[in-house]
Amino acid sequence: MTYIWFNILTSALKRVIHPTDTQNEMLLSKFSCKDGSILVFGVIVFFILTHYIGVFGSSVLLGVIVARSCWIISSRERNDTIQQFNMVIDRLDRENEHLKSQISQHSYRTNKLQDKMMIQHQRKQLESENKLREEKHLSKQKCDEVERNMEKFITRYEDKKKEVAISLQEQRLQNQKYNNICAELSENLNIAHNERKWIESQLQASISDMQKEQRMYEENEKMYRIRLQKLEAENKSLKEIQKKYEENVIKLQGLQNTVSTTYKELERMKSEKISWTAKSNEIKQTIKDMEKAQLNDFYSKRQVDAIYKLSSAKTDYERLGIRLGATRVDVNTAYKKLSILVHPDKNAAPGSEEAFRILHSAKNTLLKKCC
Repeated sequence: MTYIWFNILTSALKRVIHPTDTQNEMLLSKFSCKDGSILVFGVIVFFILTHYIGVFGSSVLLGVIVARSCWIISSRERNDTIQQFNMVIDRLDRENEHLKSQISQHSYRTNKLQDKMMIQHQRKQLESENKLREEKHLSKQKCDEVERNMEKFITRYEDKKKEVAISLQEQRLQNQKYNNICAELSENLNIAHNERKWIESQLQASISDMQKEQRMYEENEKMYRIRLQKLEAENKSLKEIQKKYEENVIKLQGLQNTVSTTYKELERMKSEKISWTAKSNEIKQTIKDMEKAQLNDFYSKRQVDAIYKLSSAKTDYERLGIRLGATRVDVNTAYKKLSILVHPDKNAAPGSEEAFRILHSAKNTLLKKCC
């Protein structure tokens, strides 16, 4: 028994003298310095008495010491817990009072805010009611004005509708008149178109006839040129040729006048729509007269063009038809070609002598430049 108590006390002393971290925390929280000193004093007394008293007495004494120490420790712990509990109650009472004061202040503030909000809400409600009354009054005025305007618009619309119906009726009558006029105009246009086609066909026929007569005239001109060359070989009298030339000029002017009159007559025939058959016979007769009158024509259009070119040219190069920087060979060849067309013995057109003189002078000046 003594051994058992001794082991218990040694283990307790070990825990007191060499505690672990967790045990140290627990001992520090439960035991104070007085408790430790009491426990150590009891252990020392226990060891002293074991030498002088028997085993039974020592065990009883040990039990008494342990019980006393436990009562002391439990009473101290109870006192400590009561003190801590009282401290906690005091702290909770202070916190409760503080919370009550805050709640009272907060309730006072909330009441003030509620009063302000109620006042503001009432003001806003009054303002909104006033605005609604004003808007309602304005909307009623606008509705009345719109209603008056709509009535005016409806009356105007009905008046315009009547006017439009009357104008549509008049427009329909005018459209009928215009349709009738357009139908008549289309018929007249078709008639005029047919007449135009007939006139064009007659004109084409007359033009083809004139072209045939022109071709015949050109063939006769070639024959007359050959005959003229024979006559020039047979008769070298320049005076007779000059007389014939003057006569031919007069005849040519008369023929030109007749040709112009015939074309004018054709235009007049187009406008007046006279009988084309009679006029075509007259045109054929005039063409035959032109052929008869042109039997004595001794010069061609090419010769006349050459005379006009020589008389109207501005420079000697243009008269001979050569470029700047031409050689003597080019000048002589151009002179030979033009002299055949312009020489008075071979060209009976008016102005041939003057043209031949201009050609000769141009040749001489260009040959001097080439040197």
